[in-house]
Amino acid sequence: MDPRNFINENNIYMFEDLSYQSYQSHAAVSKIISGTALERNGFMASWFVSAGRENGMSPIALAARARQETGGGSIAISGYIFPDGKYAYNPYNIGAYSNANPVMRGLEYAKKQGWDTKQKAVFGGAKFIASGYIKQGQNSVYFQRFNVANGAAKVGTHQYMTNISACYTESISTKNSYSAYGITNESLVFVIPIYTNMPASTALPH
Repeated sequence: MDPRNFINENNIYMFEDLSYQSYQSHAAVSKIISGTALERNGFMASWFVSAGRENGMSPIALAARARQETGGGSIAISGYIFPDGKYAYNPYNIGAYSNANPVMRGLEYAKKQGWDTKQKAVFGGAKFIASGYIKQGQNSVYFQRFNVANGAAKVGTHQYMTNISACYTESISTKNSYSAYGITNESLVFVIPIYTNMPASTALPH
């Protein structure tokens, strides 16, 4: 988790400040969901843009999170019908904590939140991420995976994702989208942690 391992042109985006910025365009969001199961299941780039703007969060980060979690295909985005006839969608897999069937656990959470349409799930999930993470000091993908921004007592708690490589893969998706639309030339804001007693140098294992 040494930040210096990821300060390169592909992975530095895991440290990007995920607050809403004007450069986070509809075109870039479209690039992220293009060709994915999200697009095939009718999820619209405009939903992520509006949800991000309303909640003060990067719509590109929202789209990248949805792609990471469900972009390969899932009943969380095609929709699940419960025995009582109610639908549920959960493109960000919120509440899908590791157990025998994490996706179903996430869908049960979505049902409780009333996310019975795809658009409601995009907006509701954005509000959850923004209020629970972005506005709580975990304003980068890195901080959402490694909660080191809220004091020593919080380390290892309140982590958005269990997949240890999630921030790595999300950073690549974001970088590819930014490159396609020239956003890498913008003045981006990054939040890179510095730890006490760090070794003089570090390198990823081979």
